Amino acid sequence: MKQIAIIADDLTGASDTGVQFTQKGLRTLVIFDIKNLFEDAKNVNVVVIDTDSRSLTSSAAYQKIKEVSQVLKPKGYKLIYKKIDSTLRGNIGAEIDAIMDVITFDFAAIVPAYPKMGRTTIEGQHFLHGVPIDKTEIANDPICPVKDSNIVSLLSSQSKRNIGLVNLQTIRSGIENIKAKVDNLLKKDVQLIVFDSETSQDLKIVTEYLSSSNYQILWVGSAGLAESLLDALEFTFNDISQFKLLSTENPVLLVIGSISKITQQQLSIILKQPNVTSVKLDPLNVLKDEQYNNEISRCLVEIKLALKKGFDVAFHVNSSPEIVQKTQEIGKLLNIPQNQISNRIADALGIISSQVIKEIPLQGLILTGGDTAKSVCKHLGVRGLKLIKELEPGVPISQLIGFGNLLAITKAGAFGTERTLINAVHFLKGDR
Repeated sequence: MKQIAIIADDLTGASDTGVQFTQKGLRTLVIFDIKNLFEDAKNVNVVVIDTDSRSLTSSAAYQKIKEVSQVLKPKGYKLIYKKIDSTLRGNIGAEIDAIMDVITFDFAAIVPAYPKMGRTTIEGQHFLHGVPIDKTEIANDPICPVKDSNIVSLLSSQSKRNIGLVNLQTIRSGIENIKAKVDNLLKKDVQLIVFDSETSQDLKIVTEYLSSSNYQILWVGSAGLAESLLDALEFTFNDISQFKLLSTENPVLLVIGSISKITQQQLSIILKQPNVTSVKLDPLNVLKDEQYNNEISRCLVEIKLALKKGFDVAFHVNSSPEIVQKTQEIGKLLNIPQNQISNRIADALGIISSQVIKEIPLQGLILTGGDTAKSVCKHLGVRGLKLIKELEPGVPISQLIGFGNLLAITKAGAFGTERTLINAVHFLKGDR
């Protein structure tokens, strides 16, 4: 089949969407540099380009996506999918504009809902577990805060194109009514069309309409739309059980950069396991030049010592309320913007983890938070990820390309259940 191209703005999102295609037996690869497209993605069905553009300025993100689109345009991809954050973080409008300025589409179908992960859209309002996005912790995200839960108005502030909505009532009234609504919006020169979805059945109806239409569509959504799209396109399952885990006595390293409530719950539970040791990175010392090297050395010593003793190690940022507040205060004192604080912390996590990984044999990695996962991969010299399968919804398993095919389980900060990290360790150790 002709290849499918997915453009994602962060690594965990690239992986959790790409693995939906792997689950259908399609060979899927995440690459970090568009220059590696032809070398690494020759024999794959689906290529996912991680542009790492979520935290960039709008203009920088636009330019980066435009360059990727210019490379993709002449290659004749059957389908192009713009992966966006299921909580609406990032430069969504600017990145859609960049693609549509290069490649011709009749419209972009924007469906960020992922119902089974608690992301729903009703009357254009986007919700996280029933709470409007701008009333959740996402509104206070240190890098990409979302202050508007209305997708139409949010996109209006980010895109130069006209935006319309197909609401839940229309979707549930049948495909003919959806078609009539879309046709009417297109007559009004609307190019970005938001679709409500509250349930997986709503997603199914939307994707059945879109996939059966004769329009050239830019698909825009989270992993939920990708999963539903594959069902609508009726790909047959291939056997994905061929992967065999080589079990060893080696330990597992967890690198946890996200401070989301869900991740912190998962962390507190796994730290109760008898064979798991905690090593905390002090963000205050990361910001202080005179303490930086000592903090790196301390973490390296503690992690390597625990791993050599056979413990699994959860390497994470000290995120107590007091430390978070002090970190913000020091950032202001040193005139360091919030996004640079987050970048410094992610970079330190990557530097320390990569040195450990190069020295200590591991059974695998668990990486939580897109910036953290990308930093670890960057410092290891990894070119991309070969997606294998899904451990849980939104939690993919992959092999690192360019570093001995080491196994890595990646997870967005706000994904998973309380036991996700425990389940990930058990999988890597061959216990499930």
